[in-house]
Amino acid sequence: MRIVAHDEDSMTNLFFSEVHRHGKLEDFLALTAWRSGSSMPFDVANAELHQQVNFSEFGRPDVMVFVTDSRGQEHVVTVEVKLGTYLNSSIATVTGKFDNRYNSRLNNQLALKYRAMVSLPSIRTEGFITERAHTADSPYSEDQIRRCKKPSTISLFRDRSSGDAPFYLVTLTSDSAPPLDERRMASSDPCFPRFFNQHTLTQQEFPNLGSVLWRQCHRLFEGIESHAAESFLLHFGEAADSEGLEAEAGAGTPSQNELFVRGRQIVRFAGKTCHLACQGYSFTIRQFREGQFVAIYQGRGDREKYLALRDQIDVLGNAPRKPLSDTEFWASYFEDLRPS
Repeated sequence: MRIVAHDEDSMTNLFFSEVHRHGKLEDFLALTAWRSGSSMPFDVANAELHQQVNFSEFGRPDVMVFVTDSRGQEHVVTVEVKLGTYLNSSIATVTGKFDNRYNSRLNNQLALKYRAMVSLPSIRTEGFITERAHTADSPYSEDQIRRCKKPSTISLFRDRSSGDAPFYLVTLTSDSAPPLDERRMASSDPCFPRFFNQHTLTQQEFPNLGSVLWRQCHRLFEGIESHAAESFLLHFGEAADSEGLEAEAGAGTPSQNELFVRGRQIVRFAGKTCHLACQGYSFTIRQFREGQFVAIYQGRGDREKYLALRDQIDVLGNAPRKPLSDTEFWASYFEDLRPS
């Protein structure tokens, strides 16, 4: 039987159904690159896979995996899935506050699932999942106090509501390298999820953050017949890449009066002096740090994100016409821009 998944939701469901059918769940988890650079923090003696658990106001995680290790300790792994890259799928948090207009953006989805998991102990005291009141210094202070009263979800987590089970947040994206690696993304970067512990009232680094790449996942089915093979080719094959670039160049031609910034510019963005490259609604913002450029924000043909830049950047002037690979020049250039 031929099965083809044409969008993000159907691809997610098909892929994880195949992972379950072929007994590849432990192998999938082993692909995770943890932000701290550590190895897999648990072994797998038994596992349950749940899809689209309804956390109501916290959203529905694409996948949750309940793992029991060889010592009997349970671990809860939440996986958020995007067909695109991490930066293309995220929204910049330039004010330091969670923006609830963008709940479906990847970094905000991770923050919401974190907020849900740290709120599980409220099941024992309130009978449902609820956050504490937000303090003024919380990144969530401009958002509502979120709750979940779904009976099926409360039942699923009632025995796990002590908060003793470690939990983990994992992304599955089309990046070429782990996007959440500490060397690629700093916790101060505008697309890093906002994690705030409402019990200790402190910003939390949260070590249990990891990423899996779609390009790794097709290897799970090498040598076996998988219903997901054609869908992998559709979304991640060479033809899909070239078609995506053509679509970006030809579809949705931007109105000229909307293009408030073009080409290569030097900008202030999220408190940093950066290099901005724009073409139409597509853009990349890079910060020069530790001797190289690092992309910290991106949009690929994304009108919503492009137009939002108007209030997020200050244009300092045209960027020098030097290749980004000339790191010696750019190191000197940005050093000269530092306030004396």
